[in-house]
Amino acid sequence: MKRIAVLSGFVLCLALWPWTLNERVSLAAAAPSTQVKLADNVVDEIRRLVKKFYPRLELTGISVQGAAEGKVSVGVVVREADDNSEIVLDVQPCKGHVEVFSKPYEKTDTRETVECDGKTFKKTRVKQKKAN
Repeated sequence: MKRIAVLSGFVLCLALWPWTLNERVSLAAAAPSTQVKLADNVVDEIRRLVKKFYPRLELTGISVQGAAEGKVSVGVVVREADDNSEIVLDVQPCKGHVEVFSKPYEKTDTRETVECDGKTFKKTRVKQKKAN
């Protein structure tokens, strides 16, 4: 009897598996994106900025993304505009994965540090807020 129960449970799982897979795919597609594509010239400028920020590293393939509303990340501040209109955050210090947050955003000190390129950097949490 146990064998039949286990076998029927297995058959039920197989029958439901494609449905749950399709549901997961459609849910993922419906989820709002937390990234924004930036203009090529902006990406190039930020890549140069990151290379200057870590002068002793040989970084290749630096990824740069814009943050969409609701995006929250923790990393090292590479640059913050004087007028607080933009903040460039290295979310994988020393590995070149950079996210750009634009005004309005919320910035919080995490009280954590990270070692990178022979220096100690403070980690900061940044949340992209909804534009007015």
